[in-house]
Amino acid sequence: MNREEILALSRAEKKDEGEEFALGKGRLYGEAALTFMYLALLVFNWIYDRDNSMLFGLYWMYLAFELIGRYRVKRQKLLLSGAVISIIASLCFTAGYVISVVR
Repeated sequence: MNREEILALSRAEKKDEGEEFALGKGRLYGEAALTFMYLALLVFNWIYDRDNSMLFGLYWMYLAFELIGRYRVKRQKLLLSGAVISIIASLCFTAGYVISVVR
């Protein structure tokens, strides 16, 4: 294959590898920032004796949908079971938080 054939195939796929690379890098930095902020808020709430159920619920739901996205690509049952467990954990933490606020 020469250069023109490779470029023609790339255009036919309608995929921009540069865009995919940028999205991957952005996702990586976003996940790192989310995790850092999550940990900072956990420590803050721990110092001031606050409930972390809301944070746990949010983070578990994020992890659940991250696993669902990976499952859709890889079709590994372990990813799907992890997603189901994460959703259940998220719902439990969220319910605990709502109960503690309403009470």
